[in-house]
Amino acid sequence: MNPLDLRTQIPITSECAFFNTGASGPSPTPVLDAATGFITHHKTIAPYTNGMYPHADSAYESSRETIATHLGTAPENIALTESTTDSIGMVAGAIDWQPGDVIVRTDTEHPAGVLPWERAARVHGATVEVLETDAGVIDREQFTDAVADARVVCFSSLVWSYGNRVPVRELVEIAHDHDTFVIVDAVQSAGQMAVDLSEWGADVVAGSGHKWLLGPWGSGISMSTRIRSINSTHNRSAIVALLIRIHQHTNSNRMHCGLSAQLPHRHHTLGWQQASS
Repeated sequence: MNPLDLRTQIPITSECAFFNTGASGPSPTPVLDAATGFITHHKTIAPYTNGMYPHADSAYESSRETIATHLGTAPENIALTESTTDSIGMVAGAIDWQPGDVIVRTDTEHPAGVLPWERAARVHGATVEVLETDAGVIDREQFTDAVADARVVCFSSLVWSYGNRVPVRELVEIAHDHDTFVIVDAVQSAGQMAVDLSEWGADVVAGSGHKWLLGPWGSGISMSTRIRSINSTHNRSAIVALLIRIHQHTNSNRMHCGLSAQLPHRHHTLGWQQASS
């Protein structure tokens, strides 16, 4: 599918030229059809055939597989959430914070990468250190010094306010050299560029399909790609398992069905190769 063909599938393009995809992208018709198709089948056919829970479970697992394929990881590393904010907040809530724990974030984070850490400081006595950037550019030496004694670092793969592409893999390696847990906000990357989570190596990557992937609102994603201990009771696998258990029967499966319907077309339109897990 070429860009012009994709454009014809987006109803809003007959009314305007849309330039606010960084906030939320308009969905193509196949996305809307998949989302409404799920809820229609779930409520009108599944109750007397395979059952509503099996239908939801099947849609959930199918969405995880599709998303994992296009983001370079395995389905078991994917948890479907409501949003990037939801993903980061859930992970932050799963950590057994201790007074004095150091959390590092940059000065360009979206509130999704700010508020959970402020809560950890207020409720648990953690310390939040803000890494100053030069219009979104992260100084490597300053980053190294900042994460040296940190328990968690949070930064964005593409800075929403400046448009900088951050060298995720390089920063992850620096942080891991100091045994610092890395959370990456990738909501502005997925859909604008190819994303290979296995290459990034971050502990948790949070994102959503409603921006550049042109999916519906509510199609959040939390991805973990590396087994590392974050505390005595939750390791990387446990955090993702927690997210999956909470959302498997409560999240908006129809939203992720819509996102999954769009991903193959979106990647081919941009000339991307699917990332290999």
